[in-house]
Amino acid sequence: MGLGQRGQQPPPSLLHLAGWVREYGHRQGVAELTEPTFPLQRADGHRLALLASGLTGRCYYRGPYDGGAVFFHLDDAPPQITAPVRPERVLTVLTQVLQSFPVEHRVAVESFLHQQGWRLDRAPMSVTAQDRGGSVLRVDFDAMGRVSNLSGTVSP
Repeated sequence: MGLGQRGQQPPPSLLHLAGWVREYGHRQGVAELTEPTFPLQRADGHRLALLASGLTGRCYYRGPYDGGAVFFHLDDAPPQITAPVRPERVLTVLTQVLQSFPVEHRVAVESFLHQQGWRLDRAPMSVTAQDRGGSVLRVDFDAMGRVSNLSGTVSP
């Protein structure tokens, strides 16, 4: 019997995590984490899953089906899924995210690089990041906080 079918209860760890995310929503005033329903124009499944991933440090998977999708919060994902991306892929990943989702560029860039383990040097109009292998990335922002230039060098 699958989760959500009659007589089947979610595991206590999942209920605890959901409660923690809901309480975070109350404390921070994030209605999408506390209201039982809301229009998808406010926040679609990917946005909610990204938010939950950022809060919990866990990744998610989108499982499409006819007429919609279900988003799975992955626990104990294998290292090849959760491992940092190779330095040469960082620019590609950042560019794809910024082109695909309406996010605050600076927040997305800094959060991603921090999550990937890069050391950040923040300036008012730029961020310079260095990974453990010596690769360096510089991201410049315009006055609106949008990425205006990406450049870097990858160490062998």
